[in-house]
Amino acid sequence: MSFIKRFTQILTPPPGSVTRQTNEIPTSDAPVAANILPLLVELLQDRSLPPDELRMNLAQLKQIACDYGLAWTAGDILDSIERLPDTQNGVPLKKERGYELAADFYRQIINQEVQTIGGETNSLDRDKFTATVKKFMDCKFGAEKYTQGIGAIFSMVDTLILKSCDVVTERSICLYLATHMISTVQDWSSEKQEFLEQQFNRRRRQAAQFGKEASDEENRLVSQIDTSLILHLKDTQAEIEFLARGIERLTTRPTIPFDRILESEFASERNAQATYLNGIVDLLNTGGPAVLRASILHLLGTLYNAEQRGAGTPAFLAATKIFEQQADVELNLGLGKLAGTRVTYALALAEKTGRADDIGRVKSRLEQFQSPQRNSFA
Repeated sequence: MSFIKRFTQILTPPPGSVTRQTNEIPTSDAPVAANILPLLVELLQDRSLPPDELRMNLAQLKQIACDYGLAWTAGDILDSIERLPDTQNGVPLKKERGYELAADFYRQIINQEVQTIGGETNSLDRDKFTATVKKFMDCKFGAEKYTQGIGAIFSMVDTLILKSCDVVTERSICLYLATHMISTVQDWSSEKQEFLEQQFNRRRRQAAQFGKEASDEENRLVSQIDTSLILHLKDTQAEIEFLARGIERLTTRPTIPFDRILESEFASERNAQATYLNGIVDLLNTGGPAVLRASILHLLGTLYNAEQRGAGTPAFLAATKIFEQQADVELNLGLGKLAGTRVTYALALAEKTGRADDIGRVKSRLEQFQSPQRNSFA
């Protein structure tokens, strides 16, 4: 298991177990950096730590984040990275690990906002939220995981737009945040791309004066941000805006919370819920986010199966194909981790149909993401 995967498993709490932090002011007078620096140096050194030592160091970082707040801790990690040399006692420091650590804390902050929309404790500071999204992307870029950062944003946006179709009182905030997250990342990506290209061209001109070429490092930094991915972000924003306009024109409204759709107390509401969900599918058949259409079809299939065994199979099959198609799009954009998640969903839906051919096809695709060559999809 990779270093990054091991520490994110330790640092990131499972879904639903997050305690919202409303106060990012330290609860101790001790400087955070003094506590973080020795732990950070150990984690950044270009060598393998024994699993127990790695787990202990990361557990201490997690405790610091609990005591001081996620944003405060992430900021101190970044400050420490800036002050650290490239080597420590002759051992190279892999600073991208530190950026990945900070990114995980910023991602948790964003996810907390996304998960608590509509809750009693939610009070969104939109400027602060925007700044956090940008810091998250800065860290992902510093960790050389730009496309993974984009994938994480898409996953959180998926949650928001599905929530906007559910029984919520904050539909407008869900759709605003989804659109805003995409537009923020799109603007960040365009600005970063422009800056890197200007910097690259300037250094290339300087190098040419001495008969040299731009370094591989500079070429690699510029190539991290692909124009096709920026265009995909733009298209996604337009799809969410289409959804926002269309959903307000629907004459039906949800009657059952999505996570309680099979509970017996709502049995009498299922026909009305199906009518509402079909209205959303009809809307999304003319535009809007494909992943949302697949998710709504999944809910429809679940409702139909509750009334008659096997009645949901056509909806499950349609959703399976949409997730597979979306995986193809995202894989071509370099969003391999996100594409793998889509194929995982597709397999779960194919298994609901019981159709061996479809199950085998999707399972074969998923194995490609789980093979030793999976890094090619990263």
